[in-house]
Amino acid sequence: KKCPSTNANGGSDDNKPDPSATKCKEDETKYRLVMYDSFGDGWDATTLTIQPEGNSDVTFKGGLVDGYQGTEYICLSKQPTCYNVKTEGGVWGVEVSWEVRPMAEGSPALAGGGSPGDCDFSVAGEVCSKTCDGKKPDVDPSADPDYKSFKDLYNCIEDKCLIQLGA
Repeated sequence: KKCPSTNANGGSDDNKPDPSATKCKEDETKYRLVMYDSFGDGWDATTLTIQPEGNSDVTFKGGLVDGYQGTEYICLSKQPTCYNVKTEGGVWGVEVSWEVRPMAEGSPALAGGGSPGDCDFSVAGEVCSKTCDGKKPDVDPSADPDYKSFKDLYNCIEDKCLIQLGA
């Protein structure tokens, strides 16, 4: 039996998708969607949705299932297009961040953000203002109806589990 390989963060690489499994159309280019979780346990119920602005087609909807980092491969237009990205839901959204990167290793990110968030970025030319600038969103998480109040959960833990929070 083959032993599972592990990455530098101690997580398994066996679930890393194969880039060749993602087939893009002739008018699309393949990109890496790199998702991060600062605590290392995945995104729980936090969801990232990418779609062309003004279009109901969804390019990607999902999240990081487990670990500190994961990569999915997505197809984005070769024509100048504005994409909207929303990150929402979950209890621990403050741990979440993501980047869209070209396939070439070492290439700078085209876009990035955190959760909760709602931002835009362009491919193949500047067609909208880039608001997915890699910074944590300046958004009150409690404004997201799907965000299970982080503050309420934290207060509950603080009241009942003093040792866990170092009190």
